Amino acid sequence: MSFDSYRLEDEFIWDFWYARQGGKVLAFYLQYPRAGDPEYIHSRQSVGHAVSKDLLHWEERPAALQALTRSSLFSEDIVSFTERTVP
Repeated sequence: MSFDSYRLEDEFIWDFWYARQGGKVLAFYLQYPRAGDPEYIHSRQSVGHAVSKDLLHWEERPAALQALTRSSLFSEDIVSFTERTVP
């Protein structure tokens, strides 16, 4: 299976980034649960992570970054940005 057809049963996934580490390729991607209210997509997003040695077989790893809790999302200390890179 190629990563282009990589699909998680319980998550929508998109926007992939790749990195090499030794003989492995690491893939990172945005994800959010298929279940739940689509109005709250941004508060439920996380960064998924998978690893491959041959680009055909992928091993799902725990999320690299977890979604914020709904209560912390609206805290005065936190601002949420999407589709931006902040140096």
